[in-house]
Amino acid sequence: MRWFFLFMLVGTTGVVNSLFLRELLLPDTGFLVPFNLVFSGLALIWYHAYFTQGSRQDKGKRQGMSVIVLVTGGCMIWQGVTFITSGLCEPGRRSHRILGMLMDFIQTHGYCALAGVLFMLMGLQMAYIAYKLFSKRPDNPIW
Repeated sequence: MRWFFLFMLVGTTGVVNSLFLRELLLPDTGFLVPFNLVFSGLALIWYHAYFTQGSRQDKGKRQGMSVIVLVTGGCMIWQGVTFITSGLCEPGRRSHRILGMLMDFIQTHGYCALAGVLFMLMGLQMAYIAYKLFSKRPDNPIW
């Protein structure tokens, strides 16, 4: 099963990168950096799950998870900054009907900057959690 996961991980990363670099999906390739970092975190988890043991395995899987959480926090911070600077709550309208209705409500009432600040605070919380995951020692709990 381990090789199937590796094949899916490398295959998905390769296909998405090639599509974005050929500009079939989006002309903006700024999405590729966080996407590749998430898949690097997944590859780190995969490697340490199958090829290491003991405390090294735990540390490697924890570091892979912290990369994923850090990228999520960074994307939330970036989205918050975008909401604040543009004054528009554009992302999310196309992805989900209820989320789109919520974003329409926030934008019509002029709360996009507030939503941006909330996104930034949630992103900072995620980045703090990633930092604590990355720096956790076996004798020291996360919190």
